[in-house]
Amino acid sequence: MNRREFLVRATIGGVTVPLLITEIGCSEDDGGPGGPGPGSETFVSTLAQGHTHTITISDGDLTAGGAHNYTSSSTGHTHQVNLSAQQIDNLSVGCKVTQVSSNTDNHTHTWEILFADLVTDVQTTSQADTTGHSHTVTVVAEDLVGVPSARSIPTSAPNVGAAHTHSVALDVADYQALQNCNSVLKTTVADSTGHSHTFQIQRA
Repeated sequence: MNRREFLVRATIGGVTVPLLITEIGCSEDDGGPGGPGPGSETFVSTLAQGHTHTITISDGDLTAGGAHNYTSSSTGHTHQVNLSAQQIDNLSVGCKVTQVSSNTDNHTHTWEILFADLVTDVQTTSQADTTGHSHTVTVVAEDLVGVPSARSIPTSAPNVGAAHTHSVALDVADYQALQNCNSVLKTTVADSTGHSHTFQIQRA
């Protein structure tokens, strides 16, 4: 069990301010025999020339923000993996970062980095339509971790008027975009009620 604090940057009243968020949870990569120690995660690269490497990123790096550079584990050589300040910010809110290492011995490796325990549900309220009501749709954290697959997600009942729902269809590309901290604009198909709703789904 560990206690993590992450610095999240938010805009309030047009001013960007830091918000310190505390999370208590468990991770199989935190501590334990042979592990990288409390407050860090280790990530394995893609295979190249018959081998892989690892890098370890500390929770403190996410809290501090800014760009960070990492040296991979050695298999007779190492690689440099450089993450920008924006990439560190994306990791701190549970988004995935893909980064290619430096070229050593005529090859590179690619890392797909995701702090899975920082991924949270994403709830979005639609734009109000001509009937004056809106719906909400929730993309659950479980679907944002791992290999994406298409989903049809039911919306909530409207906040006014007769009860009904719509479905928001997300394909693999939509989930990949959300994993990477990009926004997705989706409009429901008009149903028997004769109207549709538009959702701008955005990770925090």
